[in-house]
Amino acid sequence: MMAKVAESERGRAAAKWKYVYIAEAHAMDEWPLHSGRFNKGRGPVIVETQPTEALERCKLARKFAADFGMKLDDSSYEFLVDNPEEGDSFEKAYAPWPVRLYLLKGLKVEWVAHPTGCSYEKAVGELMKILEL
Repeated sequence: MMAKVAESERGRAAAKWKYVYIAEAHAMDEWPLHSGRFNKGRGPVIVETQPTEALERCKLARKFAADFGMKLDDSSYEFLVDNPEEGDSFEKAYAPWPVRLYLLKGLKVEWVAHPTGCSYEKAVGELMKILEL
């Protein structure tokens, strides 16, 4: 949903959007989740081991983007990948697992979304109000 907001004319004007792909939440060698019931017909949730190299994670990030209709060549947002070879510095600094939305102004974190009842719907609505979208 946030990618669609970022791709809109008003979304592009409201913020510089960045998505950061972090470690696999349910890698087969760490915390496998075998049910695909929420995976919209794409099969098992994850069938990969946790990447230890940046190129492996980039491959999974590209698959994620394709699965969720994100355009990696879209100038509306940047799609970044946390580097496992450098110790996953974004994940360590911001604790984004499993999913987080942040609003940064300059170098200051102004707002952090948290789920309500396993959903970010309320948080996305709050962010859209903050950004006047």
